[in-house]
Amino acid sequence: MEKFRKHGTKPYKIVALHGGPGAVGDLYDVAVTVAGWDIAGVMEHLQSAKNINGQVEELHSIISKETAAPVTLIGHSWGAWLGWIYTARYPEDIAKLVLVSSGPFEQKYVDSIMSTRLSRMKEDEKLFVQDFLNRFNTKKSGSTKNTTDKVMLTKFGKFMESVDAYDPIILLKPKRRSLVSASNGEVNPAVYAKVWKEAEKLRRTGKLLNYGKKINCPVVVIHGNYDPHPFLGVKKPLKKVLIPEKVEFHLLKKCGHKPWIERQDKDKFLKLIKQIIS
Repeated sequence: MEKFRKHGTKPYKIVALHGGPGAVGDLYDVAVTVAGWDIAGVMEHLQSAKNINGQVEELHSIISKETAAPVTLIGHSWGAWLGWIYTARYPEDIAKLVLVSSGPFEQKYVDSIMSTRLSRMKEDEKLFVQDFLNRFNTKKSGSTKNTTDKVMLTKFGKFMESVDAYDPIILLKPKRRSLVSASNGEVNPAVYAKVWKEAEKLRRTGKLLNYGKKINCPVVVIHGNYDPHPFLGVKKPLKKVLIPEKVEFHLLKKCGHKPWIERQDKDKFLKLIKQIIS
């Protein structure tokens, strides 16, 4: 199975990194849209490795063999962290790094994520979330491989997607949030469990943020004000480690965790992306 998907034509100068970890196809709509501008071809990294180093090396193989490096990396959520780590390790490959809806880079900002989400839920929704977390967290890391686990993780992900959205275009029926998956996208449970465990440790120990000391290319942060992942948990830490003249921050006021599904800020998001890659 190929670990990438191409959109548009050569030269492939843009690489899209999905969230999750393991949410393959998460940035598909963005990749197709960007490729349609005929500025450059877009490559999606279809992450399959079950550890961070494996995903970095998958990406390195794709960029080395399939693209016209240096490229612009556009990473969403977990993909933002993957792009961050990759850029520190292979700086010569990257012209620009775009962090979309990144998770916070320091542990002290983490607790507010779930508390913000829970404050938006009804009681039955809170019970659904707690039941899922209890079942998922009691499994051994990486043991979530059967169909039931995949369905449950996808369902949970889509529900959280609805909680994290401000005014989504296609995700939900008007004024109604559903616990049922609203798309055909799937999450790989084994990839999620193993990679996220590593990623959390990197953040907790400070190693994740320290990668920034090796990043010298321009970095653009795009974040939604309604995203439960706090904007200050990205902005404040990054200002400690990046060259001030080479980092810029954009806060979209009527936007959640996925800017491209937001009715009111989708166009602003895409306009920013177009400016960045032009």
